[in-house]
Amino acid sequence: MEPFRETSIASFDKKDWEAIDELLRQGTDSQPPVQDRLEDRPDSHTVETGFIPQETLNSLLETLKTGANINGTLEIVQSALRQAESRCVEEYVREGSKVTNLRDQILQCDAELNEMERQISHWSARLSRLSKSTREYYDEAALLNKRLLQQKQSHGTILQFLENATLSSELVSGIIESHPSSKQFVQHLVELEEKVQFLSKPEVRESAAMKDIQPFTRKIIFRASEKVRDHLQSKIQLLQNPNTNVQIIQQNVLLKQKEYFRFLHHCAFKVYKEIQNSYISIISQVYQSLFKKYVEGLVNLKEEVNLKGETLVEASGFQLKSSSTSSTSFFVLGKRIESLRCWEEPALVLAIAREHHQRLFIEEIFRCVTKLLVDTCTSEYLFVLEIFAAECNSMLTQILSEVVSLCFHVFEKHLSSTFDIFGCLLVMKENEKFRDRMASRQIPFLDDYFVKIDILVKPRFQELMQQNIQSIAQASSKLLFPGQENISPLALTRRFVEYVSGLIQVAVEMNDKDKMLEESIKRLGVEYLSLLNRIGNHYTRKKSRSLFIVNNLDLICLVLEEQKLDQTEEYSFYESILSKQVTTIVDLELEEHFADFMSLFNRYSKDHSVIANSNESSLKKIFQEFSSNWKKSLEHIRDNTLDNFPNFERGKEVRKKTMTRLLACYREIYQAMEEQHIISSHTSTFPSVNSLIQEIRKYVEESI
Repeated sequence: MEPFRETSIASFDKKDWEAIDELLRQGTDSQPPVQDRLEDRPDSHTVETGFIPQETLNSLLETLKTGANINGTLEIVQSALRQAESRCVEEYVREGSKVTNLRDQILQCDAELNEMERQISHWSARLSRLSKSTREYYDEAALLNKRLLQQKQSHGTILQFLENATLSSELVSGIIESHPSSKQFVQHLVELEEKVQFLSKPEVRESAAMKDIQPFTRKIIFRASEKVRDHLQSKIQLLQNPNTNVQIIQQNVLLKQKEYFRFLHHCAFKVYKEIQNSYISIISQVYQSLFKKYVEGLVNLKEEVNLKGETLVEASGFQLKSSSTSSTSFFVLGKRIESLRCWEEPALVLAIAREHHQRLFIEEIFRCVTKLLVDTCTSEYLFVLEIFAAECNSMLTQILSEVVSLCFHVFEKHLSSTFDIFGCLLVMKENEKFRDRMASRQIPFLDDYFVKIDILVKPRFQELMQQNIQSIAQASSKLLFPGQENISPLALTRRFVEYVSGLIQVAVEMNDKDKMLEESIKRLGVEYLSLLNRIGNHYTRKKSRSLFIVNNLDLICLVLEEQKLDQTEEYSFYESILSKQVTTIVDLELEEHFADFMSLFNRYSKDHSVIANSNESSLKKIFQEFSSNWKKSLEHIRDNTLDNFPNFERGKEVRKKTMTRLLACYREIYQAMEEQHIISSHTSTFPSVNSLIQEIRKYVEESI
């Protein structure tokens, strides 16, 4: 091998040498160790991990780095390579037999594997054929199973058809021989109804078997419907027995025949309509008879009210001299309000009312009749709905239309020309109550009746209210004037407040906003206040006029308080006017007894400089006059409040307000004069504020 030339080494730079060094290191480090896989390898032989010794490589690297002559080193490397090559050839020759044996073994294994592959392919083909056969058997079994199910279903359908279409001997004998009221008959009737419903299906009617079955089935249905018709007729005719409670017959007898009605409705509709018409005819006659007897009996007990059409005040030439306190007065509501409060109570029993000789106002008659009508309508509606279902509305009209007409004509006769204003009002409000109740029950049958009653009563009530308002507006104040010395409340005021309180009671009881009623009450009150003012103008003394108005207003408020109506707007209206009139009386009373002093106070309240600018002697003169008669004046005021006010409590209130007002005025003037040094609390002979308080307290406590 030709050695390297030095000139060739000089062509490498530093980076090239570093790269060669790195490649050599990588070649050495990546050389894997040789492992002997043969079992018969001799233990004495050792395989080197490289062809070139490590010392030689290190020497070569040092030479390359220093740039010295590397020929000697290269020869050593070439010798090492030749030795390694010789060892490899020797080792290959030595191990050749083993390689040959290994090759033979590999070929034998390959042959065995090929045989195994052939066997596996053979069995795989057989398994594939078995799987196909199994799938074919499974599909055939599923098809057979489906055919079997279809056959069973067809067989079951045929059996069911035969069972539903044919009439068993037990069923036929049960229908013919059993008594209609027996449980066995009802059971057979239900079974027959089910068979008829089955045979009425379109797909069944078109079957060929119907030609043989239908004639016999019709005969059995006809026989059963005849027995059911006779049975139901006998039950319905129980309603015609005298003194029979219709609802008891319906609930305890007819409702138990529901299966019979249903059978006729589904299987013998003509017979069903016959029974239905028979029931309508009988029950309508029963109700007409019962209601006619009941209404006529109640009307015979009617309490006649205001037959002459008297108003609160006659248009001319009428003067009331005594108050009406009778509970039966047509201007007093009294206990008649109970009819409205107890509107849901059961209707009166006619026999009991006759036995106790009761007298009934029109509103109580209306309540009883309408309550009975509402309850009858409700119970009949529920019964008809249960038995006849969809036809209940038309049936209810056929059953109760004559009864409703009878009731309305009775009230039309007695209410269209009545002068009983409370009767009209209570009937109107009771009608609203019953109307709302039927609306909550969702039974519209009586809607027309309620509307007609409302149209009948409301205009009549408005007409009567207008008559009374006009009677007050047109009343002669001169004829009603009681005289200069009489300041007591009018008897007309008593009648008026009883009348108004009755109207207010009804409005409060209803707890609704009836604008028509509220407006009527307001107009009535305004007209009566106007009448009181007109009467009061006939008094020559202003104080008498105020006392007259206060006493009348006091009576109005007192009656409203007795009726527990002191929380109403009407009471507040009259109370506010009364308070103003009481203030007027207080001022008039003080002016009457302390004219100069009150004149001074009135001037001082407008201008506080009056005391300072007034003559001291004139002021002292006023106080001297006050001092000389103030005790007698207080006593006289006490006597006036006792004499002028029929209501002791009202007189006490006026006395207290009068004396309290006097004390306030005196304290204010007294302090003003002290500030001006006109009088002194230590040296003055005028009554002190405390002495006035002590004297006033005596009269105030005296009234307690």
